[in-house]
Amino acid sequence: MEHRRPGRRGDLRRRDRRRAGPRHSQGREEGQEGQAGQGRGQGPRGGGKGSRGRSLRCGVGRGPAHAGPARGAEPRKPGRCAQGKRRHDAAELRGAGRRAGGGAAGRALDGGHQPLRRLPGVGDFLVAFVAADVLLLGLALDLAGRTWLIVPLGLVAVLAIAGYRVRPELALAALLLVLFLVPEALLIALRGASAPVQDSVLLTDAAAGRLLHGGDPYGHDYIDDSALRRFWAPEIPVNPLLAHYPYPPGLILLAAPLRALGLGSAWLWLPALIALALAAYGAAGRAGVMAVALNPLLLIDYLALLNDVFFLAAGLGAVALLRRRRALAAGALLGLALVLKQTAVVLLPALAWLSWREGRWRQLLGAAAAVVVLLLGPFLLMSPGALLADTGSYFYGSGVDAFPIRGAGLPGLLVTAGFLPSRWAAFPAALIQVPVLVLVLLGGWLWLRRRFSWPRLWLWSAVVAAVVFLFGRTLAPNYLTLIVLLVCLAAASAVEDADPAVAAVGGSVDRPPREAGVEGAAG
Repeated sequence: MEHRRPGRRGDLRRRDRRRAGPRHSQGREEGQEGQAGQGRGQGPRGGGKGSRGRSLRCGVGRGPAHAGPARGAEPRKPGRCAQGKRRHDAAELRGAGRRAGGGAAGRALDGGHQPLRRLPGVGDFLVAFVAADVLLLGLALDLAGRTWLIVPLGLVAVLAIAGYRVRPELALAALLLVLFLVPEALLIALRGASAPVQDSVLLTDAAAGRLLHGGDPYGHDYIDDSALRRFWAPEIPVNPLLAHYPYPPGLILLAAPLRALGLGSAWLWLPALIALALAAYGAAGRAGVMAVALNPLLLIDYLALLNDVFFLAAGLGAVALLRRRRALAAGALLGLALVLKQTAVVLLPALAWLSWREGRWRQLLGAAAAVVVLLLGPFLLMSPGALLADTGSYFYGSGVDAFPIRGAGLPGLLVTAGFLPSRWAAFPAALIQVPVLVLVLLGGWLWLRRRFSWPRLWLWSAVVAAVVFLFGRTLAPNYLTLIVLLVCLAAASAVEDADPAVAAVGGSVDRPPREAGVEGAAG
């Protein structure tokens, strides 16, 4: 008898039958019997519950032709295997955060697995900053002889941190009250508002008094002020500040009403901090309040009555208003910041970029110019030479009548190394500052145009401030504080804007509001 070799199709059938297992043919026969006995349109009912193999119920070993029910068959209910798999997956998700190192099993974009690590959050910044604030405040109260206040203020701070998850805004307000406002008010009351703590405060009081008596605060020698004569800086035997008022007239105008009432301008620091906290909240949310108003470096400057808090409040307020597309009001605050202190120019590039992106740069710059002319104009008409000499030449000139070289900037390092003969030597700061600043401005502008994000904007502002201060004649500690505050704003904005769900799939959260298509996303 002649044997014929089966064709290719028969080989494929036998291979599928072997892969499907011994139940394949039985299941097919049961399906045929069920169709014949119960009519067309009904699924197979043959085979008892115990006769079905676990591999069929779980879908393991089933051939391609039997991947799903036949046409017209009743839908299969999820079996025990599917339910068990769901329970297993849920357990995996619940236990993800309890694994070693806090990592959870996550799927990467290339299909592999990688750990999803927990990044520092806003709460972590809050705990770190408040701990440093309490430590520094304890040292200040110890020097003031009020050590008994350390424990109650620290306990209130701990309670505020504990309540942050429930009422975050109220918790932040409580922290500002117990760590900044109450200690500052206590120190001012103990030492007196006219105590020789900071020469700029005493000079502002004297300039406000001269203005109230009809005199010009610029171009005047304040050597006759007894409080200023008591102030002495160790690195400057002869304080050149006695012969100048080196700030714009904004602080004089703020201090004049208090001077008329017989109060010192030190009391202005209390409402100034409240304004700074509100401005930081509007500019960068709760993270902005932590990064700026609760920053430990700001606490040092605040207790020492350094006047950066005023222009910072106005400048960040301008950013907050621009986020809400209120360009005219933002321009008014920008002009106020420039009239309060020249250092506000470091915020001008960021504000100009934001207004240009929204198409409102004319309103911003126009309102800022109007405020500057309104507040600065009368003093400029009174004695333009004295105003320009005190607020400009004093910082860029040389000789004993100019501001001496101080700090660890480039001129200070040259003095220390012996390349400059003294602190009063001439140094061409503008010849270095201007070219480097132009490169930083152009590079940052293109960087933000390529991809906008608030962390990038604040980081760009920090670089601008670093260029202005590092190459200037002086690098005072409060200038370093300003650079650090801008860097902290960049970090806080990154934490505040981070979206774990978007980051897990590789999306971008740094799109500008126009591209995101959300009205009002910029504020």
